[in-house]
Amino acid sequence: MKIAVFGTTLHAGVMAALLAEYGNQIYWCTCVSCEENISVLSYQDQEVNHYLNKQRKAGFLKESPFSEIPLDIEVYVFCFSPTQIELALKTVEKLSERPIIHPKLMINGSTFGLHGTEKLKQHLPKDEWVYFPDVIQEGNAINSVLDVKHVIVGVESRDASEIMQELLRPFFQFSYQYLFMPILDAEFTKLSISGMLATRISYMNDLAMVAEKLGIDIANVKHGIAADTRIGAAYLSPGVGFGGENFSHDILTLSSTVLETGTKSRLLEQVWAINEQQKEILFRKLWNYYHCDLSGKTVAIWGASFKENTSNIHNSPIHILLAALWA
Repeated sequence: MKIAVFGTTLHAGVMAALLAEYGNQIYWCTCVSCEENISVLSYQDQEVNHYLNKQRKAGFLKESPFSEIPLDIEVYVFCFSPTQIELALKTVEKLSERPIIHPKLMINGSTFGLHGTEKLKQHLPKDEWVYFPDVIQEGNAINSVLDVKHVIVGVESRDASEIMQELLRPFFQFSYQYLFMPILDAEFTKLSISGMLATRISYMNDLAMVAEKLGIDIANVKHGIAADTRIGAAYLSPGVGFGGENFSHDILTLSSTVLETGTKSRLLEQVWAINEQQKEILFRKLWNYYHCDLSGKTVAIWGASFKENTSNIHNSPIHILLAALWA
């Protein structure tokens, strides 16, 4: 298939790389307003860069200005960050002005909250629209796509679901791996998954604080909880709080969505409050250790990113720690 991918996010890079890896011709537009001299994008994740460079050399992946994207593209993929809704709208508006023969398959891989896909569709109403949630995990980007057992896809028609299965068959070969549902349901599911993971993290951090006061080794508690097959081991490690641009944005968007219904979610409020308090824990331990006097101390910090195997410090606890040390 001829596929156009829009965006500079890690999700965009992974989609461009993997779709090219399986024989599709990819035109990757990283700058909608640029007409020439498109820069070659790279990421901190070297495995993603390897796939991208491999497909550039093979000729299946081409960075392309908007004006040079062929008119016979079969699938358009939009992978923007949660804060780039205006750029996404500008992109689909420009596409609506091109002499494209409709309908085409339009895949929204951006997390713009509820009705985000509908906002994009308003500019291209004749096309088949799909919502394909961003499940990319920084530091493990390629495997976070290839290793999932089921994939959530928001669709509005059988034609769209059939084309999506054809497109994704190299990654997900069996029909039972596809969880097709209405687009709005899929958008809410994406936010709800992030909310569930955040709840597990904050719950374990809360337990860790209690365990410390009781003289209990939280590592033993964690292993015991993980051994229960109803729970499993994922997202049970206590730490200094979650961060990252997309994950944090999902939690805030979910909380805002709940408020808009007139319902107040005390659980989500507690999850966020616990996480923000947890970001202060290292400073509190340091403060107590030196009896509330850090004057003249030199502090070295090892590791500033919001998680392992990435250099991203967006919403990382490091910001809270530095602010406290500088105060």
